[in-house]
Amino acid sequence: RHFYIPYGTGGSTAKGRVYTEDEDQFLLVQLAHIGIGCDDVYDRIRQEVRLSPLFRFGWFIKSRNTQEIQRRCQTLVGLLQKEAQIK
Repeated sequence: RHFYIPYGTGGSTAKGRVYTEDEDQFLLVQLAHIGIGCDDVYDRIRQEVRLSPLFRFGWFIKSRNTQEIQRRCQTLVGLLQKEAQIK
């Protein structure tokens, strides 16, 4: 399934690099699948990114550390919450 991520004017950047929509969607799906309340959720998401054939050549996403994955997931969840409040 395809869903819309309301980026707004800030875009999808991380220190000048851009996360793709596919990467962002993968992170959100994994966050939902593993569970946001799980203690090691971001470590597990990072492992899933590294194992996924979708990112075989995705060096940017594969090189993100756990804290960067966590920060990106929190940003995406915040964007979705903000969008839900508007509707």
